[in-house]
Amino acid sequence: MSLGMKLSISRCPKSRALIPVRWALCLLIASLGLFPAACLHLEPSSFDTSQDPAVLLGSVLISLSGTGSGPNLITGSGPCCAILNSAANLLYIVNSGSNTVTFYNATTVSYANGTLAASSFTTGSNPPGAAVNPTANLLYVVNSGSNTVTFFNATTGAYANGTLAASSFATFNSPIGVAVNPAANLLYVVTYGSNRVTFYNATTGAPVNGTVAASSFTTGSSPTAVVLNAAANVIYVVNSFSNTVTFFNATTGAYTNGTLGASSFTTGSNPWYVELNSAANLLYVPNASGTTVTFFNATTGAYVNGTLGASSFATGTYPYKMAVNSASNLIYVTNYNSSTVTFLNATTGAYMNGTLANSSFATGAQPIGIAVNPTANLLYVPNNAASTLSVFNATTGASAF
Repeated sequence: MSLGMKLSISRCPKSRALIPVRWALCLLIASLGLFPAACLHLEPSSFDTSQDPAVLLGSVLISLSGTGSGPNLITGSGPCCAILNSAANLLYIVNSGSNTVTFYNATTVSYANGTLAASSFTTGSNPPGAAVNPTANLLYVVNSGSNTVTFFNATTGAYANGTLAASSFATFNSPIGVAVNPAANLLYVVTYGSNRVTFYNATTGAPVNGTVAASSFTTGSSPTAVVLNAAANVIYVVNSFSNTVTFFNATTGAYTNGTLGASSFTTGSNPWYVELNSAANLLYVPNASGTTVTFFNATTGAYVNGTLGASSFATGTYPYKMAVNSASNLIYVTNYNSSTVTFLNATTGAYMNGTLANSSFATGAQPIGIAVNPTANLLYVPNNAASTLSVFNATTGASAF
C-alpha cells in the first residue's frame, strides 16, 4: 500500500526495537484518516535505516517513499556524495554502504522513480564519489572496493554499456575522487592507494594513452579529490597525507610548474577535498585535521592573504567536503564530527552570520557530501551515519521543507 504523503521529521522515542513498528502503525492509521498528523513526526536517524523505505507490519508491507520530500530524506546506507545535474533537474546521492546511487528530483527532492528502491542503481563496491557529464548524459561513479569507475546513463540510471561489468573500467587501487571535462572529453580519477590521477576518454572509458599506467600521473601522497578549472585548463588534486594541492595541465597531465614539488602548494593538516570558484578565481581546500578551510589563488597557488594562517578560516570539527554558490557569494563546509554545515563568505572567508556558531546549522549525524542548487536555492547534505539527506535554504540555512 503506497501512502503517497510527505513526512515531517522531528524526534520520537529512541527504542530501536519499537520504532519501526510504531512508525508503520502511525503511518497506516494516519493514512486512513483515524490518527492525528502529529504521529508522523519521526526522526530517521533514531532507527535502523536498513528497514527503509518499507517496513513489514504483520503481513502488510507499507511503502514509505510516497512523494519522498522532507528535511531528512531517507537514502541508501552510508550516503557520502551529492552531485547536482541542473540540466536534467536531478540530484544524485552515492551510498557507500549499500553500493548504490539514488536519483532524486532536484527541486522537490522526491525519488525520481517514486520509491527509493526504484530510484537506486547498483554500483561497484564501496563507491565514495561521482561526477556528471550533462553533455554526454553520463554519470560516473568510482568504486573504491572494486577498483573501477562505472558509467551510467545520467537520466535513466541504465548502465552505459548494458551491464555493470561492461560499463565499469579498471582503475588503480582505491579510486576515491572523480571529475569530468566535457569540452576535452576527459575523465579524471584519483586513486588514494596508488598516488595517481588517471585520464580516461569520458565517453568510452578507454585510458587516453592506451593503458591505465600510461594514462596516469603521479600526485602527492594519498590523493582524495580532483576538480577541473576549464577556463585555465588546470586540474587540482588534493593530497591528504602530503598536506598539499597539486596543479596539473588538464589536457596533458603535465605539472603546471614543471615538477611535482613546484606545482604543489601547502595546505592545512589532512586536506580531504578541493573546490573551485571560477568567478572569483579562488580555490578552496578544507583541512580535516586542521579544522580550517584555506583560500588559494586558483591561477598561481598563492595564499589569498599572504600566508597559510591568514588565508585559513576556522570551521567545525573535521571539515570534510564543501560546495560553492557564486550567485550568493557563499561557500558551505560540512563538518563531519560536529554534524553541522557552515556558511562563509566566498571571497573573504567571513562567517555569514558573524560567528562560527551562528553560521553553522545542524545536519544529521556525520555529514560528508554536499551540493548546492542556486536556481532552486537549495543545499543538499547527505548524512553518512544517519543514512538521511538534509535539505537547507541555501541563503539562510533554514530547513527547506
